[in-house]
Amino acid sequence: MRVSFASTYTRTTAGLNRLNVDIERLSSSASSGKRLLRPADDPMGWAKGMDLKQGIRELGSFSNNIEFALHFGQATEDALNQLSDLFVRAKEIAVGSVNGSVNPEDTAYVKEMDQIFDEAVSAANEKYQGRYLFAVDSGTAPFDAQEANAGHADYPLAEGSDLDGALTVRVGKSADQTVNVNGRETFLLDAGGEEKNSLQHLVSLRKAIEVHDTKAIEKEMGYIDVALENFSRQTSRVGIRMSGLERRQSALDALEIQQTTLLSDVEDADLVEIVTQLQQKQTSFEAALRVTAMMDGMNLAQFL
Repeated sequence: MRVSFASTYTRTTAGLNRLNVDIERLSSSASSGKRLLRPADDPMGWAKGMDLKQGIRELGSFSNNIEFALHFGQATEDALNQLSDLFVRAKEIAVGSVNGSVNPEDTAYVKEMDQIFDEAVSAANEKYQGRYLFAVDSGTAPFDAQEANAGHADYPLAEGSDLDGALTVRVGKSADQTVNVNGRETFLLDAGGEEKNSLQHLVSLRKAIEVHDTKAIEKEMGYIDVALENFSRQTSRVGIRMSGLERRQSALDALEIQQTTLLSDVEDADLVEIVTQLQQKQTSFEAALRVTAMMDGMNLAQFL
């Protein structure tokens, strides 16, 4: 039988190349800790891993939206609490003016009412990440306390302000969440059939206190009470919404941990198994190298 050293050498060399490829793959897996480095390693596992990664990215997007909604809600709650405190203080001054504990000659209380008004306008114009809390679709501040706007019938509501806008974010595959409160429901009151914003009533109350018009003060105190009820109602809505968002965030966090664990099971390598295989391949490679070296030194004279 004729022995072909050329064909044997070729087969041995091809085996060495395959072993070298396996060693490189196993070395990469050992260093990266990943079992799947390319689709060919496990096509079905690779596809499952891609699906899991997509799902984790979606969960991350939902979590970011919820975080935004929670911060927006917290900013809204802070603004509403500030407005409530200011209106409560305005009512205290009004009560003092009616029962005589506030001296009508004392201009300090009128000046304090001016300060309360300015702070209330500032709170009503609060923004979060570039959006007005109570006018999310407005490009300009919804309330304007400048003298140039003082002649406006809805002063200090700025002309053209949109208090009805809604801002929603996606918090689940089929779940959207509104993150703002309706500015109209927050500030506009039906004052005897005439719709006025609650900040207008601060202006009217300040004027009534200045001239010590008891009847007007008592009337405006009623509207101040309605404004406080509106602020309280909206604060409750924000609190309920934030509680729901926090529960959803907890559920998403748990689901993300679960998906990440599944992805780890699909992608991550068993280091003990990988190192064992690597040692076996390296041993085989070294043995094949020795055989190849022996064959390379053979010639016909050795067999004569």
